[in-house]
Amino acid sequence: MSMKCYFYDHTMIIMPSFMMMVTLHFHGLDIMNNEKFKMTLPEIILVALMSALNAGFDLLLSPPLKVLFGHIVAGIFLMVPINFIFITFTKLMVNKHGTATIFLTIFATISIPTAMFGGVPGAYKILIGAVIGIGLDLIFSIKNKIAKIIAGGILGAVIWWITLFTIWQLFKFPFVTGFSNLLNAASPNFAESIDLSNIIQLPITGFGGAFFAFATLCGLLSAIPCVIGGFIGFGLFRTIEKTALYEKFQNMQ
Repeated sequence: MSMKCYFYDHTMIIMPSFMMMVTLHFHGLDIMNNEKFKMTLPEIILVALMSALNAGFDLLLSPPLKVLFGHIVAGIFLMVPINFIFITFTKLMVNKHGTATIFLTIFATISIPTAMFGGVPGAYKILIGAVIGIGLDLIFSIKNKIAKIIAGGILGAVIWWITLFTIWQLFKFPFVTGFSNLLNAASPNFAESIDLSNIIQLPITGFGGAFFAFATLCGLLSAIPCVIGGFIGFGLFRTIEKTALYEKFQNMQ
């Protein structure tokens, strides 16, 4: 069986039942009787367009940023926070349960044939996108917008890296070990940017306490840039909110 088939077979079996469970039981509410779960066609189209725009933006920026700054700086401090700009803006535009899940599932689907959002092509990315999206939707259920953005940036970044590393490890990709070596001064692959070997035993070679501690540390490193990205998305939303275009969008609901 080819690697590609392996990705499709396993992901396509997991995702339908997983998404059905989340759809029916999200927050323990009956979706048929809750307006927060009812997404209109214009809202779905906007989420899809913003997700596609985010994917296109990443495809253009990711390669040159990795060349200029390396994988660590580009991934932790730039690319994930840029994604939070798009996600936060879209979530504020379409304030419904499931917006982030749909956004990141579409984003992951677009990225399947590319190295973006996972390192190698494959449908396993749908699982990454769905899990991160569900986590963000739960965090974004906070009513206060400022608290929502701060919590979304900090907790969302941690969820992002724990999910990504977990899926990599489950699919037996060597990326967690490789990524940890970039942050290990004792490794010949050390990126000469941040050394975490004094805090945690590196490299990471499997699941365990060190694995989740390392993923959490990467999330915390990414947290402040993600919070900044969230506030940029919030600023863009506030700008659009004052325009006739936003009023027209609201009237279409």
